[in-house]
Amino acid sequence: NFDSGNDNGWTKIGNKWNVQDGKYYGGRAVPAGGENRSFIGDQEWTDYTITLDANLLNGPGYGVYFRATDFSAVDAYCFQYDPGYNLPNGSFIVRKVTNGNEANVPLARYDLSAGYSWRDNEKSIKIEVSGSTFKAYVSDVNAGSSPVITFSDSSFSTGAIGLRTWSNAYASFDNITVTQNK
Repeated sequence: NFDSGNDNGWTKIGNKWNVQDGKYYGGRAVPAGGENRSFIGDQEWTDYTITLDANLLNGPGYGVYFRATDFSAVDAYCFQYDPGYNLPNGSFIVRKVTNGNEANVPLARYDLSAGYSWRDNEKSIKIEVSGSTFKAYVSDVNAGSSPVITFSDSSFSTGAIGLRTWSNAYASFDNITVTQNK
């Protein structure tokens, strides 16, 4: 968590990251544009589970990287909390990111129904990374007990974790844990 008031060693790509009131904020509340990435962990990590609390306060969405390497020109998978994808309702998607560029077509997606509450309420996110199989959970969908996304891909076998905002997105992150799978 960020109760200490600092970012505890995160590697920031983009200058729009700060700690405030015990949370880690990415992006800006006013139109700022651009890509903001922040990473932590060992690029040799293999199988793990990420849990975090996140809140989209403004803009088009946020992402959680896993199996991330080469932070400046990142190779990774990215779970995206994306109300702008599949308009008008939005989707959770996973994109493969190679040399910092997202693939146009998601590896997996979960389309939301009309009326989903995207902004101004904290969601608990869990991502299980195991071999070439990945599962993502969101606390207020399926009661958080079954995955919103399950997919398999063997492009990246190791990597750290990270966070992302884009365009004028502004989001808070807290209670981030990474637990090695047994």
